[in-house]
Amino acid sequence: MHHYVNIVLSLSSLVILMSLLFSTRHKTAINYTTGPDEYDFMACESSLQSRLDLAMTYLEMEQSPQALKILKELSTCGNPNIEAQAMQELSNNTTT
Repeated sequence: MHHYVNIVLSLSSLVILMSLLFSTRHKTAINYTTGPDEYDFMACESSLQSRLDLAMTYLEMEQSPQALKILKELSTCGNPNIEAQAMQELSNNTTT
């Protein structure tokens, strides 16, 4: 049963990732734009964990450039917990 839960979670992450990749309407501050009447979830603080999860999914998919870009943004987001996690992942995934 645990194996199926992991598969479902992976597929859910993939669906979210794909929708974010192919969405042209919802984008955050630097990377994304929204219309004047649209709610910009990715620009609000409650999206920080989702963005960290997205970066981790990129890493799992071996798409480091996208992951590193998000992690760099999160490393200065103002949330100490998210910043620490982003910095840790940056140090783990940056070649010197």
